[in-house]
Amino acid sequence: MGKRTKRGGSPAPEFDASFIKVLPYGEAVRRRPSMYLGPERRQAVLVAPAALEPFFAKGAQCTRMEVSWTSAGVVQLLDDDWSVGTEPDARGKTDIESILVSLHAPGTNRRGADLSLVNLMSEWLRLEAHQPARRYRQHFELGQPRPPETGVATPPWRTVITFKPDARCVDASTPLTAEALIQECLRRLDMWRPQLKGEEWPDLSFESAGSKVVIKRASSR
Repeated sequence: MGKRTKRGGSPAPEFDASFIKVLPYGEAVRRRPSMYLGPERRQAVLVAPAALEPFFAKGAQCTRMEVSWTSAGVVQLLDDDWSVGTEPDARGKTDIESILVSLHAPGTNRRGADLSLVNLMSEWLRLEAHQPARRYRQHFELGQPRPPETGVATPPWRTVITFKPDARCVDASTPLTAEALIQECLRRLDMWRPQLKGEEWPDLSFESAGSKVVIKRASSR
């Protein structure tokens, strides 16, 4: 059988492995943000899962999450749980670094899993964990980690995430608002409730003031 030809008689191009390009997680995500955020690419859709995660992650004991943002688009998540994994493994990488640089299946309940999409869709992200054993800081640029810094921590024990969403991923013309964030959080909670299958559901309340939303757990799990 001869080579296939395009209409007009010219040979059709032959495709082989050289045409396949494997993209890093971050670049693959940033090329098609609508797959993860929906066609409107609203910032609330990106921020809400990360804001709720510490209340549901395995081993986490979060009772308060504060979400704030600036007019320049910088978002900060501050919570009173410090259970992110900061111990280096045999390769010298920490659990939280490995989590933040790759995507995870829906329903993954490891601390930081819902932050991975935030990291991969941000110009930069800075993580700071104040733990009894250490203070851990790490900076990410376009999803890629820089070497972490550790030191002596002092109370209060907490985790602080600060990031700038990438304008290629979120619709910067639709700013984040307290109302939009709370509504998206409530929508997520409705989606997640059937998946817990008998686990105790945290009683969460929402308060807002200007460019800040505070989420509190009224009862322990």
